[in-house]
Amino acid sequence: MSQYLPYYWIRHQAIPVELCKLVLAEREQLTSADAGLGINNEVTNNNMRRTNIAWAPANHWLEGVMSNNARYANRETGWNMDIDTCEQVQLARYDTGHFYDWHVDTFFLADAPTSRKITVVALLNDASEFEGGDFELQNCDSSGLRLSQGSIVAFPSYMSHRATAVTSGTRYSAALWIHGPAFR
Repeated sequence: MSQYLPYYWIRHQAIPVELCKLVLAEREQLTSADAGLGINNEVTNNNMRRTNIAWAPANHWLEGVMSNNARYANRETGWNMDIDTCEQVQLARYDTGHFYDWHVDTFFLADAPTSRKITVVALLNDASEFEGGDFELQNCDSSGLRLSQGSIVAFPSYMSHRATAVTSGTRYSAALWIHGPAFR
């Protein structure tokens, strides 16, 4: 038995294909914009991130699916983080040439009452529809992170991760962040 906790938790087919297609159809009706960096996406840096994002409405059913999987992952892995609320689901579109370089999702120095503690990512379209666009965790064997349509992966938000450049096609994903009392 390993003395270390798992770096990530993954569930394949967590979201049925029909529901993934429904989310993608709903995304087309939402306002989208090029993504930025920072707490409010206020910083533009095309050398770090090139992605188009839209936000699912508050309390969208996908938020419930993703947050429930995160809570299960938190218990199953033994992370046992103190978590409570979550943000709205971010729906990302990665066209050819789009990527998100190495980054973490928590803001330790933000002087906020809560911190992002668990990041949840779901692949919404079939991996045969794009090349590249691999999800990777730094300092971790990412070979087990081959996502298929409907897969959900959860990991601590302080872990550095990226989506490599899409070399052809379009990759669609959803991200959700689970908060808890600020790290001390």
